[in-house]
Amino acid sequence: MARQTATRTGHSRHAPSPYDLVLGEELDALHPRLRPYFDGIPDGSTGIGTGVFERVGTPRLWLWPLLWILKRDGVLFPVWSSRVPFTVRNHPVVDAAGNTAVLATREFRFGAKRPWATNQQMTDAITAERGRLVDHLGTQRRYVARLHAEVVDGELHLASTRVSVRFGRFAIPIPTAIAPVVRLVERFDEKSGLQQVSVVVEAPRLGRLYEYAGSFSYTVVQERMP
Repeated sequence: MARQTATRTGHSRHAPSPYDLVLGEELDALHPRLRPYFDGIPDGSTGIGTGVFERVGTPRLWLWPLLWILKRDGVLFPVWSSRVPFTVRNHPVVDAAGNTAVLATREFRFGAKRPWATNQQMTDAITAERGRLVDHLGTQRRYVARLHAEVVDGELHLASTRVSVRFGRFAIPIPTAIAPVVRLVERFDEKSGLQQVSVVVEAPRLGRLYEYAGSFSYTVVQERMP
């Protein structure tokens, strides 16, 4: 059952997050150190995570021409790299349709070893729509993934169930037989004291196409979205 009232972080009240609205009391089974990431962010605040991705991208060079296109929209990048520092900033917003959303901007700092990449940003907005989580990817929100979410042993697991591409006002679903599947796992590692994230993009018959995985620390601070 979804929470109907605002929850509290520190001394600031805030509206429920998309995860609150969809998962409701199931969120209580998350590891407590993950809750700040998935609870609602107070108005006028930003969630900031800093860490290192152990690996980013894909070694399949035949995919890179497509990734160059996705790079322009802040979705994925044509790289295969390790030990990449990153920062994620989460902002609470309301989208054009009036849906509660969390806008996330991830900055990947590839540095001089990837001169064509250097610093790159990945942008998406998670919303709660008709009882489901929906991820709008890219600066233009051109790519849309409907997500199944569940809490497993204190971890949050997300998997896309439908992927669409938006053309103007219309979103065209990619046929299931060829649609990529995005899988995400967020967990907390007691030994390191860090939050860990793993994202994998797979396709039928082709297997793993893209990935990024690493660990980070996360806190919510008073900082308005620029």
